[in-house]
Amino acid sequence: MRDEAQSSTPSPHHSTTPSPHHPIVTARSFLTGLAVAAVVNYWVTYAEYIAHASRMNLSQFPLALFATFTALVVGNGLVRRAWPGAGLERGELLLALAMGTVAAVIPTCGIAGFLMGVVASPYYFASPENKWDEFILPYLPAWIAPTDAGHAMTWFFEGLPKGERMPWEVWVVPLAWWILLAAVVAFVCACLMVILRKQWIQHERLVFPLLAPVLDMTEPSAHGAPAFLRNRVFWWGFAVAFGVLAWNVLAHFYEQIPTIPISGRYLYITRDFPPLNTRLNFFTLGFAYFAPVDVLFSVWFFHAAYIVQRGVLNRVGFHMPAVDSFCSMDAVSSCEGFGALTFMVLWGLWMARAHVAAVVRRALGWPHGADDSDEMLSYRTAVFGLALGTAFIVFWLRHAGMDSRVVALYVFATFIICVGMARIVSQVGLIYVREPLSAQVFSMYAVGTTSIAPQSMAALAMSFSLIALGRGLFLPSLAQVTKLSDAVRGNKRGVLACVFAALAVGMVVSLGLTLVWGYEHGAYHFRSWPFSGGSRAVFYQTVAKMRDPFETDWQKLGFCGLGAGLMAVLTFLSYRLSWWPIHPVGLTVFGTDVVWHSALAFFIAWATKLIVLRIGGASLYARSRPFFLGLLVGYAAGVTLSFVVDVIWFPGDGHCLHSY
Repeated sequence: MRDEAQSSTPSPHHSTTPSPHHPIVTARSFLTGLAVAAVVNYWVTYAEYIAHASRMNLSQFPLALFATFTALVVGNGLVRRAWPGAGLERGELLLALAMGTVAAVIPTCGIAGFLMGVVASPYYFASPENKWDEFILPYLPAWIAPTDAGHAMTWFFEGLPKGERMPWEVWVVPLAWWILLAAVVAFVCACLMVILRKQWIQHERLVFPLLAPVLDMTEPSAHGAPAFLRNRVFWWGFAVAFGVLAWNVLAHFYEQIPTIPISGRYLYITRDFPPLNTRLNFFTLGFAYFAPVDVLFSVWFFHAAYIVQRGVLNRVGFHMPAVDSFCSMDAVSSCEGFGALTFMVLWGLWMARAHVAAVVRRALGWPHGADDSDEMLSYRTAVFGLALGTAFIVFWLRHAGMDSRVVALYVFATFIICVGMARIVSQVGLIYVREPLSAQVFSMYAVGTTSIAPQSMAALAMSFSLIALGRGLFLPSLAQVTKLSDAVRGNKRGVLACVFAALAVGMVVSLGLTLVWGYEHGAYHFRSWPFSGGSRAVFYQTVAKMRDPFETDWQKLGFCGLGAGLMAVLTFLSYRLSWWPIHPVGLTVFGTDVVWHSALAFFIAWATKLIVLRIGGASLYARSRPFFLGLLVGYAAGVTLSFVVDVIWFPGDGHCLHSY
């Protein structure tokens, strides 16, 4: 892709260098980061499971984290204004954000929800009708999932009978194994990002659009209070977003008040073509404005191409069956998107080959190695940690029942997805992004279920415990951390230790609350997808493929190849022709449901930004940024208001003002 320095989007320089008199990894910044991690995990879990309010953990920058960090910045500014010299420095705030960013991957539809939902499901939902006791249960190792012995899973889903004791002991071994796997996966992701950081940030100059608003928010101010609060344009944006949501909150009390329909409607074009989605999410729009113009165009252009492609294929009668969970909206775009994603990742690694070779030379102690003095881990630790961590993951999967071929395909596809999602988030700023094809489904289609042993199929089904909605696990958030780590003066090695401490806090809070509230209220009553349809779907679909086995699906692999070929052509044109207007990145996720929900917001952001740049250039763009920061803060404030109203006046029967 074109160097981001040549992007059509001007980006004001953000200095993230702290004062030389203020170290960043301090006791107060560490404790603040732990508090942010705990608050975000508690808030998200309570809002979704108990209050049944907005779902605040579906994006790559969860709204609960953004709202919490905004409150921290404002509160810190007030403290510094009242007591000059007190409060956190900018770098300390960014460290707290880095800790919260990774910890926010954990709650509900992140790691904790699907981990608890999937491992608890097979023994509870198994029945003679679904045949799980024939196709799944006999092939599960004893340590991989808690059984329903003593009604442990029944009580978890339906609630603990009065006078009964919570059966903690059935969870200890399975959760210990899964938490160990998740911890190793997180460490491998950290090692991978340390290796790629300099390539992405210094050589390719990816712009990290999701961090632009928070860097604006934390700009130093001579008056103590945050500078953005004194900007009139910011308050215009705040008034728009907060006003719309506050009006809709008022409608909770008075049914005669019409709501402002920002949740959107379906606009049908013609027969056989998918409808347009008119949803307008201010959270998506606010972040999208900070992305480069060419990638904004790419997202909505390729989504329009998806609508045309699917409509034409429907008209001519072409249908490719098997739309699976955690994939794009149809099988053709799933395969094309995965092929494009694979080419993007492998091409990126090829372009980084000189840097990676220098990293390896440094790790092995050979001459001409890359300098790692400004990294969060030494390159020796990163390279050997990546190798040993991957070896442990392979061992874990083999121990779970996967055969070697399936492990190789699954690990390869997971690598492609994680690196691809991190790349898209860092380059495009898609606040909502999801894999086009899951690693599990790719493995099944590549080998064919006729030649996959039942133990491997059962292990693939259980591996959905770490699906995390197909958002790339920990790698996208750790990519943001590597950018934020530029705020650390000197030795950065303490940053990663702080991040993993926050990750541990998030895991304890989320898993602990899920267990306690599950037995107290019944997890089935959480009304959360990981504990209802989501966890069961992976077993239903796996059993369906076992009952109706197939050979290697060359048709689907052919469409993967087609997607890779299209991506190769578009990448070549993007590199060779400076005037070429179509950035290829949009092809990777063009058929996913989250892009379908976000397409209108990206179109508005693209059109607005294009007009602003044509009329006033970089100067007008810089003056317009506070408006979209105001949209983000106002939207977060409106969702927070709705949550408070739900807790006080509608306990247990809240309103979902925010999801996608």
